[in-house]
Amino acid sequence: MVSMTYGATIAQRDIPDEIVYLTNCLGNGIAESQMNYYKEYANSKAGQLPDSTAILTVNGNQIWEGQSVTGTFIGGGGVQFTVSGLDFNTPIGQATGNGTNGYASFTCYREQLLTLYTDGDNVCTKLYSCAHSNHIEFTQTQATLSSNTIDINNAVSGNTAFSNVNSAFNSQSNTCSDTAYQIGSGCTITFSCSAENSNVYNSMAQYLIDGVGANIPSKTVTIPATCPDSKVCIQAPGAFKCCDSTTAPANTFPTSGKIDAFNIDEANPNNPSTQASLSYSITCPAPPGCNNGLCDAIASAVGAISVNPAFAALGVILDLACLDCN
Repeated sequence: MVSMTYGATIAQRDIPDEIVYLTNCLGNGIAESQMNYYKEYANSKAGQLPDSTAILTVNGNQIWEGQSVTGTFIGGGGVQFTVSGLDFNTPIGQATGNGTNGYASFTCYREQLLTLYTDGDNVCTKLYSCAHSNHIEFTQTQATLSSNTIDINNAVSGNTAFSNVNSAFNSQSNTCSDTAYQIGSGCTITFSCSAENSNVYNSMAQYLIDGVGANIPSKTVTIPATCPDSKVCIQAPGAFKCCDSTTAPANTFPTSGKIDAFNIDEANPNNPSTQASLSYSITCPAPPGCNNGLCDAIASAVGAISVNPAFAALGVILDLACLDCN
């Protein structure tokens, strides 16, 4: 439940940098919805407690969409705030609906599902914010994948290969080690990364495992016959004849890929800053080939990740981009 100690008197007024967040909260298994008022939006960016709060529901979340919703602020002298026209399908950072405190009009925007503040065991997550200008800051993630590919005989699965990304991360330095992990037939995978925090990195790592690793295709390859210079085939129990071709299971991997997460500030959208970066590279004794179709297939398969709440830390996930072979 919300603490009453930070309630501040507010009035019907038009303050340029004021902002109202619409949040869903959870504490001790009890869900509730709130409106959280900050006189200065800059004071809402680092987990600060609101200047005032309106509690909409207890023991359940408010349905914000498809209706007009009104809240009365604690300690606000009866000041109310009403929102309408909200649409959760609106892209993060874009306008959806409007609000009013009876004096000034506000435009509402779709927020990234991140924690606004924590008070004791009560954690409140942003859904929307309403303000006089767009102050939305959110994460935008772009993944790229090489069209260069390599067939690795007797390789580990794609999930197993990319799960090494979890071991590579050093949470103290927020960087990756340069360890080369064996994935079959003398091939190795290495990772390079930097991240502002482990939450974003963990989501990027899971994207790599679920999006790329889970979609690595398997096939059976034919291994050409090899014969000694004498052309005499070796006969031995349990051994292949040297002049016979053989088959082996193989997995086809894109040789490299990268995921970048950027901080986007709608007040200055043309100057994003890098929040986190994760890349991988596969090295093999044999040279890679070119397979544009594999990257296209993986790009199509990972589309569902962009709407999976488990990847909320990645914000707006752009379509995976396929790079040309080199």
